[in-house]
Amino acid sequence: MIISEQDLKPEISKRAEVESERARRPAELQDDLPPAYGDHDGSAPVPTATTPRDILAQHGAKPTNYLTLVERDSAIRGTYMIDPHLHIPTHLLPPLAPGQTEEERNNLYLHTRDGTVDVTIWLAGPAANRDAKPPLADKRTTIRVSSDDGPVTVRVNAVDYIDPFLLDVFTRDGRVTVLIPRSFHGPLHLKARDGGHALSDGVLGNSTSLGTAEGTVRYFVGDFSSASEPRCEGDELRLESRDGKIRVRYVDEIDTATSTKGGFFSRMFS
Repeated sequence: MIISEQDLKPEISKRAEVESERARRPAELQDDLPPAYGDHDGSAPVPTATTPRDILAQHGAKPTNYLTLVERDSAIRGTYMIDPHLHIPTHLLPPLAPGQTEEERNNLYLHTRDGTVDVTIWLAGPAANRDAKPPLADKRTTIRVSSDDGPVTVRVNAVDYIDPFLLDVFTRDGRVTVLIPRSFHGPLHLKARDGGHALSDGVLGNSTSLGTAEGTVRYFVGDFSSASEPRCEGDELRLESRDGKIRVRYVDEIDTATSTKGGFFSRMFS
């Protein structure tokens, strides 16, 4: 049987299609594979180190200092960024209270006569503001938050290494909840006339009980051997509720320890 060239054309064409299909498969399979470790999209953002200034910028507002907010019959909520090294001309600030001096001016003062206070505070260290003036000698950052009728919740976050701070919280009617940064090192003064107090497991584990006197329970968070010099003022909490419980925990700590149980000293002095 003689096969002509004309008869072979369909077979040749079919074989060419098969070979072409085989040639395409490796490329298609390669496209389905994940990229090599060295491959990357040039348009993808490259991670960079986060600086204290970046952290503050993420909140969309500039830091301030010596901020005073007084409400009569409304709640106070929000985020406040305080840079204690930020210089603000005195004539731009609210008038001082009678008998108060500029040295005693609070870096942040929040008060409402009737309402809830629920705020987050970011404290900036010197590295967060390159244009800041040198800090005053032995000057702590002072924060006072209060409500005549309502619960108070304050969360304190540290941006970089911050100066020692004093946080004074008071309410006549309601619970007090305070979250502190891990860098906190200093005394706690807790006064709850009706409700007791509770420290989270994390805070309690770093605290030394100093007993109770005149209705105020005292602890020291951290190594108190460094507090032997009375002139060196470190961090300090002064918390008081006339009718409500006081709770303290770390700002990055899960709330289960505080809400479900207290440590030995928490139960002992409640």
